[in-house]
Amino acid sequence: MLNGSQQVPCELHGDRIWISLPELTLEPVCVPSWLETLLAVDVDACALAGYDTGYLVVELERGTDLAAIPAPGIALGRHTQRALVLTCEEETPAGAADTHADVLCRYFAPQYGVPEDAATGSAMRLLSTYWRQRGLGPALRARQCSVEGGLLLSESRDGRCWVGGAVIGGRRHD
Repeated sequence: MLNGSQQVPCELHGDRIWISLPELTLEPVCVPSWLETLLAVDVDACALAGYDTGYLVVELERGTDLAAIPAPGIALGRHTQRALVLTCEEETPAGAADTHADVLCRYFAPQYGVPEDAATGSAMRLLSTYWRQRGLGPALRARQCSVEGGLLLSESRDGRCWVGGAVIGGRRHD
């Protein structure tokens, strides 16, 4: 697959397309003072990836209802130029149906014209590394809690992050 002038390795397995991305380094950081006020929730941990316009990964308490958190909107840009990736471990109540996800996530980058992304492969690359470092293993299933929703998959192998998911409504180009 071509992304601009860059070739991105990809594989097709049934209805799932997998793309291979280099793993990014995540640096744990203290919770920024503005973050809990902006989100109106308690934050458990944070990590940075990339430069000043990279990503801020924010871990919330296990089972947090991410869908109930209002999008930060342009207020985010007053505090950081990083895209904001919210995540927490999934908590399936006893007796409830398995949602087939290990973690939940949402992605915001309003300062770049993306108030909220529906399903984000680049964020999944970060979450794969983040949660592997937190002990969840080399394979991860993440449910994106945007309005549109989505289930993203990842596998770490050969020093790369493979991100996959079912493609619905897309066009296949040979």
